[in-house]
Amino acid sequence: MPATRIASLELHDLHREARRLEKLTGGAVASLFPGAWRARFRGRGMEFDEVRPYQWGDDYRTIDWRVTARTGKLHTRLYHEERERTLWLVCDAGESMQFGTRGRFKWVRAAEAAALFAWLAEREEDRVGAVVHGNGRRCHLLPPAGGEGGLARLFDLLAGVEPRPGGARSTLADALSLMRRRARPGALVLLLSDFEDLDRQAERHLGHLVRHLELAAIRIFDPLERELPPAGSYPVVGEAGCRGWLESSPSLARQWEADFLQRQQALTARFSRLQARCLLLGTGEPLAKTLAEQLR
Repeated sequence: MPATRIASLELHDLHREARRLEKLTGGAVASLFPGAWRARFRGRGMEFDEVRPYQWGDDYRTIDWRVTARTGKLHTRLYHEERERTLWLVCDAGESMQFGTRGRFKWVRAAEAAALFAWLAEREEDRVGAVVHGNGRRCHLLPPAGGEGGLARLFDLLAGVEPRPGGARSTLADALSLMRRRARPGALVLLLSDFEDLDRQAERHLGHLVRHLELAAIRIFDPLERELPPAGSYPVVGEAGCRGWLESSPSLARQWEADFLQRQQALTARFSRLQARCLLLGTGEPLAKTLAEQLR
């Protein structure tokens, strides 16, 4: 039976795979987000630190007029250089992701890929935040945090996801709307999903996000979605037992594979228009090796 859940400890142990991916690509995050490398040398921008009384020589453009008006004395806003990036992981845990025929459910593979890039961000001393959607009425939000403590909270969130059949569910559009409110300019946003609910509303949110953020995507798929088994009749089994039969034939298998490739090409083109990369990751494929082949 495919793994339907993953333990926090298993996600923690993926730090070895993260190091392997980094070595294979010469910089996995920079390869996935082309602007991430430039940000290292362009500077992160400035972040507000505190307000203090104005001193001779201060730049007049930094005067805080609200505090000045309130106190009757000139005050200056001080800033410090931002030295941390933020990686946001937007993970799909919807019904279509709670499916798998080999090895693991698509959701479990998404959690593994999220943990992999979280480890890479932690190695760069960046912060990591997460949004999980599709597994309840509301999105699950984990504010950005750094260090292994932040990773531990992320892994606990991902490990706590379990299949919940039926009921109202948050969507990719809901998660992207939340990103528009929470993600700061310059952040990196990685979408992990099968993109079954990538609708017009979600695309509108994506169009707004790429104006201020860097975006990348990984499409998660099960082998059965790309290729049918040899000709014959196969029972389709769920948690409640047999739910029907899958009839496979050579002609259907050819059309099945063509439909999968056509959808992937369309998805790649959508993200290309947004100047974002879209990788393809199967549930039964080696994690680091598969990603490295595409990132190289």
